[in-house]
Amino acid sequence: MPRFVLTREDNARKVFIDHKTAQKLKDAATLEGLWARVFLELAFSLGWRKGELEGLKVANVRLAESVIRIEDSKNGDPREAPLTPTLRVLIEPLVFGKTPNESLWPVQSFRYAWKRICKAAGVTPGKAGFILHDSRRTSARNKRAAGVSESVTMELQGWKSSAMFRRYGIVDHADRLAALRKQEEFEASLTTVQLQSSKPVTLN
Repeated sequence: MPRFVLTREDNARKVFIDHKTAQKLKDAATLEGLWARVFLELAFSLGWRKGELEGLKVANVRLAESVIRIEDSKNGDPREAPLTPTLRVLIEPLVFGKTPNESLWPVQSFRYAWKRICKAAGVTPGKAGFILHDSRRTSARNKRAAGVSESVTMELQGWKSSAMFRRYGIVDHADRLAALRKQEEFEASLTTVQLQSSKPVTLN
């Protein structure tokens, strides 16, 4: 039998949501309802998976500790994230008056709400435009851009390997351009220092 060398197919989706579009989606989610706005805020902030967010119950939100915690994630480990003041203010109304086992959300799936939100924001839903999972990739990218360490990002988003961090922490054209500009500025500063040090010293 002849041997066939199969090339590895890299079909990982590499779409992220820019800040302006993300804000449009959040505004549209507010019109859908507070619960939808909170769902998207958590998606963009925490970078958790759709299923993890959909499964959140009142008991997962621990206001006394200002944390949100899931006991069982995709990788099998519990995960906890602190609630920032902004997230806490938004999520509190979804908790009060409910029993611990009640869902945070009025729906079981965010699928149809996502489609309505995208259309209200003037965005194409689905693989041709944006899917909710793109918020997870966006969250990782924004954490990297903000200077959050790789280890902290991995812990917050539930990754055990650096390979997953690199896969989701997308670098785009703007990032590369900014990097080259920083390099040029650094090299220009070195040239300036060199010129200043080479000036002849005048003795009075």
